Amino acid sequence: MVREFYLNDAGNQVAMLALSVWSRYMEAARAADASVSEVAFPENGYRGDYIRGIARKLLERDGARWVSPSRPPT
Repeated sequence: MVREFYLNDAGNQVAMLALSVWSRYMEAARAADASVSEVAFPENGYRGDYIRGIARKLLERDGARWVSPSRPPT
């Protein structure tokens, strides 16, 4: 079992969580379609398997809606 703790740092942790999920989402989208751009996973991103699970569910639900070549859509 792995525990992660989040400190309140003016929203930066939530932004990194979103970026981590988007990066894994892009990874899953690329696995399904090689034409999807490869994006680098953030250096300080959340690496837990649960992030991949959230990303896969997002891809299943929304398809390629959030695919973006350079950064997560807002």
